Amino acid sequence: MRTRWLVVGAGLSGAPLAERIARGLDDPVHVVDRRDHIAGNAFDGTNEHGVMVHHYGAHIFHTGSSTVWRYLSRFTDWREYRHRVLAEVQGAQVPLPFSFDSIDCLFSPTEAELIKHELLGAYPQGTKVPILKLMESDRPRLRSLAELIYRYVFLGYTTKQWGAGPRTSTGLCPGGSRSLSAPGLSTSTTPTRGSPPRAIPPWWLACSTTPTSR
Repeated sequence: MRTRWLVVGAGLSGAPLAERIARGLDDPVHVVDRRDHIAGNAFDGTNEHGVMVHHYGAHIFHTGSSTVWRYLSRFTDWREYRHRVLAEVQGAQVPLPFSFDSIDCLFSPTEAELIKHELLGAYPQGTKVPILKLMESDRPRLRSLAELIYRYVFLGYTTKQWGAGPRTSTGLCPGGSRSLSAPGLSTSTTPTRGSPPRAIPPWWLACSTTPTSR
């Protein structure tokens, strides 16, 4: 079958694009992938014991866009999911993204209060402060805090994820991964989170079963 559209890769970008071409434009589209399955690195499936296995590492879905959420909800129901992360920093378990609660875990009560007082004096309550911006603070206590966060939290994580440190990967890593959260604000920049109950995420299934998408 000859088509005007060729989508290379049936992953998170390619599959929804093909679905939109096929259904939104009512135009045939050909999808190719070098792997023998759809869904890219988010591919999963149920093993012989009935356990869902994420073959390329665990994945969750989260978005701050109601448009994206409504689009995907056309194809699936959702399980509620709450993402909580603890990192070990200087022997203490610290909640991430880094917040006032994290400061309480790392410093004495007196020092923690001084740091939080300076933060609130420098930034309005509810602000997310990029870690690289905090490292440029003219306040020694805040600059020292930023250097600690950078060294023990963001440097290793960002290098592992994107192969480059936060100083050189501004356009690659999400803002929430490089920010300190003040109180009164959710520590997530993506409030809508969930996990589809089916093994392979249904937007890929929608793509693969759309009559005009091959």
